[in-house]
Formats: sequence, C-alpha cells, structure tokens
Amino acid sequence: MIACCTVLPLLVFIERDDIDLFRAITSGADLDAIYEYGKHYEAFNENVKDTIMRLRRNMHADDQPEFTDAECKAYMHDLCMAIYGTPEGHPEYYEARDRLGGFYSPSFDSRVYKQLAF
Repeated sequence: MIACCTVLPLLVFIERDDIDLFRAITSGADLDAIYEYGKHYEAFNENVKDTIMRLRRNMHADDQPEFTDAECKAYMHDLCMAIYGTPEGHPEYYEARDRLGGFYSPSFDSRVYKQLAF
C-alpha cells in the first residue's frame, strides 16, 4: 500500500522536478532518494510511520512506539531495494524483503515501478 499511496505520488513530483533523480531512483542507483525527497512532507512521514507500526504489529514487536529518522530511512531503503533492486547476485535484496515481512503480493509488480513514465 505504501508503494502505491506514498512512493508513486512522490515519483510523479520527482519526475517533474528532477528527471535525473527520477532515473536514478527507477534504475535502482539511488535507493535513499525517495526518503530524502519525501521526509520534508508531513504526510509522507506519517505514512512511513504508520506502515512501520503495522509491520511491527504483524511481527509482534509493537513495544517501541517512537520512530527515529534512521528507522524510517532504513525502512524506505529496504522498500526501494525490494522495488528497484535486482535479486540476481544480490543477497541484500532478499534481506530487505525479509525485513519488510516478506514483501510479497501477487498484486504488486515491481516491474511497473521500474518502467514508469509520466
């Protein structure tokens, strides 16, 4: 859900404002750019925190109500790795997906995010 409701809208603005950054993101060259761009927006931060909270509940680790900037950045890095990373020869791709709780859904196709054009 965060990919559709948070990442995708940011990509629209990034593509409009900075095509080189957009290409770096969608090629997987800059996995932290989405977070660095979005962290300045309250709605983005709330969506990331809400997603982390739900992930903690699903993993039965909801005893930490506070979120640090580093934790939010790490979550978004893992999400971008799962979306834009390459599985072949990259164990960090699978590690990121595991930290995201498996991050598998038949309705989510990362190829769509890699081939975006607005």
